[in-house]
Amino acid sequence: MGNRRGSRLITGLLAGGLCLLVLASLGCQTGGAGAYRPRRPWEAAGVGRLSQDAVVAVYTGPSDFLSLASHPEALAFAAPGRELNHIFVYFCNVQAGGRLSSPTSGLADARLAGAARWAQRRGVEVHLVVGGVGAGGTSLASPETRGRLKDAILELAAAAPRGVTGVQLCVEGLRPEGPAFEGLLELLGKVREKLPPQKKLGVAAPRWAWDGKESEWQWGQAALGRLGPADYVVVMNRDWGKALRKAEDYSCLTRDMVEALALTLGNRLVVGIPACAATPGHDPAVENPVAAAAGLLRAAEVGRIGGVAVHWYAPQDAGALSPAGWDALRAVITPRVTFAATFGGPASDCATGLQPAPDGGYVLAGWTDSRGSGSDDAWLIKTDAGGREVWSRTFGGAGSDGASAVAATRDGGCLLAGGTESSGSGGKDAWLIKTDPTGREVWSRTLGGAGKDWAYCALEAPDGGYLVAGYTESSGNGGSDAWLLRTDPAGNEVWSRTFGGPGWDWLNWVEPATDGGYILAGRTESFGAGDGDAWVIKIDTAGREAWSRTFGGPRDDRAWCVRPLAGGGCIVAGCTESTGAGGADAWLIKLDSSGKEVWSRTFGGPEDDEANSVQPTADGGYVVAGYTRSFGAGEADAWLISTDVNGRQIWSRTFGGTGEDRAWAVLVAADGGFVLAGETQSFGAGDGDAWLIKTDAAGRVFEGE
Repeated sequence: MGNRRGSRLITGLLAGGLCLLVLASLGCQTGGAGAYRPRRPWEAAGVGRLSQDAVVAVYTGPSDFLSLASHPEALAFAAPGRELNHIFVYFCNVQAGGRLSSPTSGLADARLAGAARWAQRRGVEVHLVVGGVGAGGTSLASPETRGRLKDAILELAAAAPRGVTGVQLCVEGLRPEGPAFEGLLELLGKVREKLPPQKKLGVAAPRWAWDGKESEWQWGQAALGRLGPADYVVVMNRDWGKALRKAEDYSCLTRDMVEALALTLGNRLVVGIPACAATPGHDPAVENPVAAAAGLLRAAEVGRIGGVAVHWYAPQDAGALSPAGWDALRAVITPRVTFAATFGGPASDCATGLQPAPDGGYVLAGWTDSRGSGSDDAWLIKTDAGGREVWSRTFGGAGSDGASAVAATRDGGCLLAGGTESSGSGGKDAWLIKTDPTGREVWSRTLGGAGKDWAYCALEAPDGGYLVAGYTESSGNGGSDAWLLRTDPAGNEVWSRTFGGPGWDWLNWVEPATDGGYILAGRTESFGAGDGDAWVIKIDTAGREAWSRTFGGPRDDRAWCVRPLAGGGCIVAGCTESTGAGGADAWLIKLDSSGKEVWSRTFGGPEDDEANSVQPTADGGYVVAGYTRSFGAGEADAWLISTDVNGRQIWSRTFGGTGEDRAWAVLVAADGGFVLAGETQSFGAGDGDAWLIKTDAAGRVFEGE
């Protein structure tokens, strides 16, 4: 099922429209304080789960947008769970008689094409906004006017440069009744019919969508439900100048109103909040744009529902992208970074361990055949936050050596765990290497006897010593036994424990338990139901077993990684041949504090798929990394899966090419994205390269970064 040389025992936007943007309903008169919890009708409608995501969009004018050609770095923003991924450019207006004012004027500007391409590379959607549609409530009643508008809108969309995602109509002064409204519906239908499927069509609804009288509100809500041809519907706040008098005054849209709109529109809803805080002087009542910007995002944090988040709004060219506007955004949004980097030479190289570095970069551990002293050497790489190599170190001799894992130590250094054939007592010994913060060796220890021994995982204990997990053939009860060692701070053995029976047993992972002691994960052939079972053991701080559980069926199953959860339970990642869709499936198991199964989920298709690492996420769900042969581009692709709190898949992403590509470790990054370490044969310099991937919070890596 899995194969990790030198580290593991070898055994074989958005569906239908724009993402839900925007809500800041905390502080509304009818809403009350505290976090909003949707009622059952909302949940039953399938609009979306409670989300940690918040989307920041800019609604601006063409001159601001064109300035991206000169300052493209200005928009490279994101923060945990937030990203700037939509720009609405107020491009042209409807003149009297229903004519667009020079609909394609400015589209030939090289700056527009450059800014649109920049946005596309970063996953930012760009929508050209047509304003003045339906002004006065009369123009759309005329078939001739609608025909001219349709042709002009389609001309605008067709002439738009690559990177422009779609067109939005700002409907003004239009009541939800009568021939003008019916004309709007007809116009939308005809534009949608002729617009290419990949181009989105949006509508920014007028004020009746939320205006104060309850009868009008209900009337407007029903009318919005008829805007079927639109891919998304923007419901903006009541008044630009009155929307944000102070940081705590977020919106006159109430939670009940937004809930009703979401039930009507589903994932087509965009709730626009005018954030004139980005424009000092536009609204004199806003004295502190930085505080107001923070207030908007804070409101979304507390008041979000079902994926609804903040829409940063500034009218036309009022300065949303001005230095003052960006200063306001920078107060609450930090840079987004995504990349895919390879490390290695002409031979085979691999990264199997991953740790965050104190300076925001990353530390990778694995093995290299391209560098060092022997056939394989243990390898330690330090990168900066952008995935660029800062330094690398190799450790080893004439034999085959490698590192399986790396752990951070309190002094800023690292501890590598793996195995060596170049030194020690047997054909292969477990190996610990302690380094300083620059990766230089402080000490090295071999552990084992006359048989083969290996360390797959290690961590620093509270007293400064280390705990090491792996397997041993030098002692124990069978072919190999699961092996746990305790060392002092200098790496000298304090005690050793073996777990197992007559079969082949080993440990892949050790992690501190939230209720004391440690959780171990691995595989056993000595116990359980089949050829091999996933195995989870709880021990106390002295290495004495508190409980032991096996999971699996008649075929081969195993656990690669375990993480503790609040309340004493844990989440386990591995693979199973006994259940699922194919030869082997990625496997996620949640256990309670006594090791009893709470739920179990498999992921995969007809071929072999595997989960090698798991991390809890801020929203209570999980992110799982491994590889898949059932999906993707090549023989095997690196695989990233996001799940909800109950282990149900939200999305999955594959990374790779025509060769063998795998992810062995995953971290949740400080900006809410994910970092994967692994190996690739599809990219890089040689037979296989170490691979480091940084994604955004939705698991995406953007072209050119």
